[in-house]
Amino acid sequence: MHDIPDVLPLSKAALFLDFDGTLVRMADRPDEVILEPRIRQAIAALHSSTGGALAIVSGRQLTEIDHFLSPLRLAVSGSHGAERRGANGERDTRSAAAIPDLVSDTLQGHAWTHDLLLERKSGATAIHFRSAPDLEAETRALADRLVADHDGLRVIHGHMVAEIAAADRDKGSALRAFMEEAPFMGQTPIAIGDDTTDEDAIRAAQDLGGIGVRIGEAETAARMRFVDIDRFHDWLLDAVDWNAFNFKRRPA
Repeated sequence: MHDIPDVLPLSKAALFLDFDGTLVRMADRPDEVILEPRIRQAIAALHSSTGGALAIVSGRQLTEIDHFLSPLRLAVSGSHGAERRGANGERDTRSAAAIPDLVSDTLQGHAWTHDLLLERKSGATAIHFRSAPDLEAETRALADRLVADHDGLRVIHGHMVAEIAAADRDKGSALRAFMEEAPFMGQTPIAIGDDTTDEDAIRAAQDLGGIGVRIGEAETAARMRFVDIDRFHDWLLDAVDWNAFNFKRRPA
């Protein structure tokens, strides 16, 4: 395993950022999150300083990421790797396995019965229970049963959400695909996220000689951690000022 450098110039980095819980704070509904202007400005500055080697790697659909980041238009992986657009603006046209109607319809019925939010995406269906935390165990168990009954699917248990996705794509496979393309190729990958769903990207970055960063106190494969989003944002903003990621000096 490579040692973590004290300092990595932005010009040598390939940055892979989760969205919810990493760039924006969690909200009761996905459409209620707010991207602070200072964070949008920092993303733009980092995109420029890395020579465009910055990608958003999210569970959200690609169109949602574009909406929140506008007017920025970046390399993006959406729906946990099911969608991907490179830095050159070209879409990855390989289709992820579709979620069977029976699976999505069963989750939809559960959502309707309990007034939960359901999201149907490309290559994934997610059910959110932040509005009814007492239904967490029941909802997660339902997702587990559905995946057990259908080949080619996996369940992703995130913050107050259970998501059934195609097993042939994840955030790690998206990161690896980006790293085979300009301007990411040859750079040191840094994958940053706050949830279980980000561990695939964190492991992929570290397998490729890079660094994984986890926000929060949960168990992780990441070699670096921030206890909360505020400290991470301070570190990200400092990187813009220093024109480098300082892995030794972290905001208190």
